[in-house]
Amino acid sequence: MEATKPTRSEVIFAAEMTLRMLKEQEVESPDVKRSFDEVIGHIKHIIRPKYEEK
Repeated sequence: MEATKPTRSEVIFAAEMTLRMLKEQEVESPDVKRSFDEVIGHIKHIIRPKYEEK
C-alpha cells in the first residue's frame, strides 16, 4: 500500500492543531499564550484560506 502525500491544506490544519495542543498543555505564561494565539490566528485567517481546496 502506497502512502499518499498530504495536501497543503492538511499540513496547515495539522500545524494549527499542534500549536493549539501545545498552547493548552505546555504553556503557562500569558505572554507566550498570546503569541501562540497570534500565530494560530494568522494561520487560520491568512494562510489556511489561501490553500483550502475548492
